[in-house]
Amino acid sequence: MVECTFKVIIQKCIDYKTCRKLSHNLIKLESESIEILRITYPSLNSKLPVSWINDTVLEKDHPRRRYFKSGLWNKERATEAVERAKKIYEIILNLILDGKISSEEL
Repeated sequence: MVECTFKVIIQKCIDYKTCRKLSHNLIKLESESIEILRITYPSLNSKLPVSWINDTVLEKDHPRRRYFKSGLWNKERATEAVERAKKIYEIILNLILDGKISSEEL
């Protein structure tokens, strides 16, 4: 959800082809696009949800992690991921309500 929302925001400023090329790579999405967004939409700087998964299990090995059968998840990591996801959904909801992105674009 984070990368999909981030791609929608980026797509407002950058062409679809570039956005598609970045796919699920949050590092590329952030490094190649965030400066343009910060200049174009300074108010989004603190709301960009990609930063909310840094240093968490949500960032590690995405999108391959969804297929892992290993012990990547434990109770502590799962609890942290759920709490972080709640905050991310709140940010996304506010972006929609503020008219920064539309729900149809997600």
